[in-house]
Amino acid sequence: TAGSITARTALIAMPPMVASKLGFAPPLPVALEKALGVWQSGAVIKMQVRYPTAFWRAKGLSGMVMWRDPPALFACD
Repeated sequence: TAGSITARTALIAMPPMVASKLGFAPPLPVALEKALGVWQSGAVIKMQVRYPTAFWRAKGLSGMVMWRDPPALFACD
């Protein structure tokens, strides 16, 4: 719906392309405004898993994993 929100500070969580359609006062920096307007989102699958404890930390592991095949798979705690 149309409308406005006035706040000293705001945290906005939305896709960049949607954010590019908002009006900001004061305006966003020109470079950021242009970047938001051309942002192309890729196909993403997001999954969350919760364990009773972070058992990997006791083993000295960070909880961050990156796969090379298939490329770009990433996990973190």
